[in-house]
Amino acid sequence: MTNEPLKISPAPNWVSIFTLHPELDSPGYVETFLEIQENPYIRPGTDKKEKAIEKKKKKKLGRNEKI
Repeated sequence: MTNEPLKISPAPNWVSIFTLHPELDSPGYVETFLEIQENPYIRPGTDKKEKAIEKKKKKKLGRNEKI
């Protein structure tokens, strides 16, 4: 057995592959796109801030308004 390092094949050039074959879709692109549309990213804590703002709006009454 020799102590030569393993030869690793280079990664495919995806840009050239999809340029030559535009009918191909990148793996997982469509699934990811649909997932993001159905479940958009919401920053942590954003929902708490929105609820607090809504609660403040409900507490305050305008002029000549009664409960």
